[in-house]
Amino acid sequence: MKLSTFSFLLSSAVTAAALTGCATRSNFDIADDDGSGALSYAEVERALLTGIFDKGDPNGDGKISWEEVKAVAPSYPRSRFDERDADGDGAVSPAELDAYAESHDSFAALIKSMDSNGDGEIDRAEAEAFNARLMAAPGDSTLEKLYYLNSSLSGK
Repeated sequence: MKLSTFSFLLSSAVTAAALTGCATRSNFDIADDDGSGALSYAEVERALLTGIFDKGDPNGDGKISWEEVKAVAPSYPRSRFDERDADGDGAVSPAELDAYAESHDSFAALIKSMDSNGDGEIDRAEAEAFNARLMAAPGDSTLEKLYYLNSSLSGK
């Protein structure tokens, strides 16, 4: 299922924006795969990955090249891109992005930081609060803002 930008995740993960798009009722509901009214950590991670891919692949060819990354998130380190490009072909596929996120717990600290009441789920209020933090973060694009927040929490 293709999600709107998670703005990214919970507002429109990274379509209107990574969490910006998902905080609206319809986009939050899109991310809420099981219809529980709250987002599990797994649903949040899927929305993040979908949003990153949607925003990071502006030409829509199904992969993210280094040139595309530089265009949408100029401050993103090349070394981090190369870590995700498992086959070394100069582009990151959805499968490579998923595999990297799974094996490195890429968003664990970020997702946990969204869960302000510690109940293991992200409700609409928590999604809206995260969206406000995301929009206030340094960076010119939603992806740069997300990278900043994630890096500041994970130490990477």
